[in-house]
Amino acid sequence: MGGPIVIDQHELNTFAETLELPEHRQLFDYWRSKFRAGRLPARKDIDPIDIPNLLPWLSLIETDWSSDAPRFRIRLVGSGVVDRFGRDATGLWFEDAYDEEVCAQQVAMYTQIVTTAWPSLSRPTPPIRDREHIVSNRLIVPLTGGGDRVEQMMSLIIFDDARLRS
Repeated sequence: MGGPIVIDQHELNTFAETLELPEHRQLFDYWRSKFRAGRLPARKDIDPIDIPNLLPWLSLIETDWSSDAPRFRIRLVGSGVVDRFGRDATGLWFEDAYDEEVCAQQVAMYTQIVTTAWPSLSRPTPPIRDREHIVSNRLIVPLTGGGDRVEQMMSLIIFDDARLRS
């Protein structure tokens, strides 16, 4: 890639129409409000104080581009996610946080996000043994480091049995 990542706003409008949960719409709208001239926002553009009700359900994933393939580390896990999953993976690389099969799935999905610079919406099976019964909805939005590639991603997980209330 050369220069800042520019995203087609019409395509983002189409993606926005798929968001059913109000929390996902809130994060997505906030993320979009940080675009400048259609350019993907940087992590420094995001201020947690602007989205306090989402913080327990947010995670930050950072991308390490120092080798041929991107590598991912869990930079931060919100307290609600920690409580629901029964562990805090903050600071762990994917290969240390997940078993081999789950790690491969997670790496494939996050690699797609960082290479396309496109958000992701899914209903994943939790990547933790003995937590597969938990039903969740996950929105992931990419962020740059201010340059020409995705350096971090914000993941908002909303659990079906624990709807957030403002």
